[in-house]
Amino acid sequence: MDMTFSCIIRSTDAAIFSGRAKSVTLPTVSGEVQVLSAHADAFIALIAGTVVVEAEDGSKQSFALRGGVFRMKDDVATLVA
Repeated sequence: MDMTFSCIIRSTDAAIFSGRAKSVTLPTVSGEVQVLSAHADAFIALIAGTVVVEAEDGSKQSFALRGGVFRMKDDVATLVA
């Protein structure tokens, strides 16, 4: 079973990350939230902080953001900051 999902991180004018991910850790008003494959559909408001993407190959990439929104739908994660 594939334990990855499609992940797209965008600023208002450019794609920052696009690929398969094992997990995404997000800064939210309720604290850090980690999203994995097969996560329930969700729409999450983000606060300033760091997003960490664990890519399909196990490498981790971090991205600073000032806020934004995250959507998980049908195993596709989209973050717009």
